[in-house]
Amino acid sequence: MARYDKYDRHNFDPAYKLHLCCAEDMIRPVMEYVHFINGYAYATDAHVMVRAKIADISDFTEEEIAMLNNKSIHGHLFRQLIQRRRVEVTPDGFVWNDDSGDISQTFKFHKITEDRCVQLFKNYMLKIPNFDAIIDNDFQANTQPTPAIGIKYCLLEKISRAMNANELAFFFKGDNKAIHVRPLIDIREHRNEDIVGIVMPMLLDNMKEYQK
Repeated sequence: MARYDKYDRHNFDPAYKLHLCCAEDMIRPVMEYVHFINGYAYATDAHVMVRAKIADISDFTEEEIAMLNNKSIHGHLFRQLIQRRRVEVTPDGFVWNDDSGDISQTFKFHKITEDRCVQLFKNYMLKIPNFDAIIDNDFQANTQPTPAIGIKYCLLEKISRAMNANELAFFFKGDNKAIHVRPLIDIREHRNEDIVGIVMPMLLDNMKEYQK
């Protein structure tokens, strides 16, 4: 259940800023979107990735969540969407009506097409990543002692705001391996186990220098 039920909202929780994890460049159009698959929302720019159970970050009904399956919305639209108080899920997108009923806006779902891709990359960049395989396969790997690792601060800021977390727990899988992330409060309170993320580390040229 969403954490903000005391407010009169019917939308995603605006505290989960998934759009921050979307890419901003034209050669990776598939990564410019927040994707909804099997009850989960995903966002990635290839440097960070977040997966969240829609039921945990929204007030949508089971029927509405089912309607979102295999739909995508551009990150820019998602940013605007979460600023609205109440929206309705339709086959074409999220519909917002103002309180007077005189103004309506549809945040449309998008189909990623070849004309948005650089021809050289189209076969790769049109394919939606297998998010669960990326996250779950690595998460099942044992943590490894990691003497030193490089992380860009901007990536930590992105993922912390996307996951609505001031404190993060990191799970290291080895040198230069993807770092798995969970909100620390969720671990402490044994909740929202489906909100997870990945941060890609910076490559350190000479790891031996850090192992002395």
